[in-house]
Amino acid sequence: VVEGLRFVRDAAGVRVAGAAQGASVVWARPRHDASGAAASDAGFGPPSLVADSDRESVSGGVAHGDEVLLFGRRDVGGSEYAQTWLQRGGTTAVSGPDTFSTTGLYRFSDIHGAAWAGDRWVVVGERSGNGDVRASALVATSADGVHWQAGRHQRVFRRGDGYGKSDALTDLDGLAGTSRTMLSVAGLGAGLVAVGSVTERGLYRPAAWLSSDKATWRLVPLPLGRASEAGAHEVAVLGTTIVAAGRAMIGRNLRTHAWTSTDAGKTWREAPLGPDDSPDRVKLVVARGRIVALVGTEPGRGLMLLTSADGSSWHPVDAPALAVPTGAPWRMSAADLTPAGDGVDVLVRTSSASDGRSTVVHVPLR
Repeated sequence: VVEGLRFVRDAAGVRVAGAAQGASVVWARPRHDASGAAASDAGFGPPSLVADSDRESVSGGVAHGDEVLLFGRRDVGGSEYAQTWLQRGGTTAVSGPDTFSTTGLYRFSDIHGAAWAGDRWVVVGERSGNGDVRASALVATSADGVHWQAGRHQRVFRRGDGYGKSDALTDLDGLAGTSRTMLSVAGLGAGLVAVGSVTERGLYRPAAWLSSDKATWRLVPLPLGRASEAGAHEVAVLGTTIVAAGRAMIGRNLRTHAWTSTDAGKTWREAPLGPDDSPDRVKLVVARGRIVALVGTEPGRGLMLLTSADGSSWHPVDAPALAVPTGAPWRMSAADLTPAGDGVDVLVRTSSASDGRSTVVHVPLR
């Protein structure tokens, strides 16, 4: 059984992290052959073991040079804690259960995204000391992938809820009924941008966070437009253009949506992205000087790639390998997307009533 596959984004090769037979593993293949051409047809080697316990799971990662930072979670006494694995030179450094967690009886933490930010690693996610009642944003940076520094908030909005009168609602910290969750992060000039969601009176709202020094963060609400609820879960940056992508509830329809800033996060505008009936989460990367979005089409019938140079106008990419022929007895869903050589690699999952498999499909960008 193979499941939970994600790309580990890396300039030197293609790695896929996931679970196989209950263990957390990474598969690798060279991205380029000896002539420098894309080796998109090369096979993956045997999986390398990351963790052999069913209490640990890898959900993603990012690479820089000869270092690989994997992230996931570990079950300790029935509670789940965020965990990282820093692989370097044949050795692996594993973070402890208190690295990303707050104190509390019902504490948990989870990492949803990571990036190399030029001079340090950064991870984002959510954490709480009181279950899902007080979910707060998790953000931390590390120069060596071993010692981590928690991010700081810029503002305090108010204090006190039913669980404590002195606790603060900040850019990063939630209180009862007002959560903060970061889902994706990217470098923005000398700083960082993250996206995710906040809750207000039980409703989800899209949000971004900006940091000019990679340490202190300011919450920026994103426009709802006609949506009653929405959340952003992917971000990509091209110069001063930021594109955040997620889902929005418009009327009774849940559809893919995008939020774009062309001035490094000072102002934002929102617009639908992709087909009206797309059931899949959007994936975003920057490849060949463009922002690339992977979205679903009619449920289970294929995937669509869109590119944009400005974050506003989107153009479809001819990709027959991502279409499901009419009448075919199988379905296709998106797993992940990564830059690769002259285009992008798409990690897709195809399934039928009796079988399922994951495949990496290379799509050139002209």
